[in-house]
Amino acid sequence: MSLDPAAAAEVFADMVIDCVYDSSLHSMDRVLRTGLDRNGATEAERCLSRWFSELDQHDMLMVSRIVEQAVNSAVFGMLVLLDGATGGYPLTPTPSGFALYLHEYGTSEHESEEPTSSVRIDGEATGTDLHDLYTWLLSQREATTPHNDLD
Repeated sequence: MSLDPAAAAEVFADMVIDCVYDSSLHSMDRVLRTGLDRNGATEAERCLSRWFSELDQHDMLMVSRIVEQAVNSAVFGMLVLLDGATGGYPLTPTPSGFALYLHEYGTSEHESEEPTSSVRIDGEATGTDLHDLYTWLLSQREATTPHNDLD
């Protein structure tokens, strides 16, 4: 199975949303809501959880929204870096940039195997920057997911 660059980029962006964005939100929610009850919680996590548990519902929602914005900003910033949209070269002053590829392998034991196919998935290859694709996919998902109001 060989993917075109745009489809492969969408697979990557979907995985970033699932494995980075959602996972980070879930992890922070777990720290805030169960830090007192969780085995292995650090003292800092217990302190955050204790503080969070004393907030009213509105303030808890506000904190959750701040966490959501912070995670989104971090993911977006990393994708901007991969897209080479930071306004400079990584190896200043040498013209340089990052490239991101999706590799396919013939077997699941691919650590020592050459890819059977490879497709570049960054904006240079697809015409759409990863940070823009991520933002669009996230907005599509959020358009179908109800949110609590901050009234």
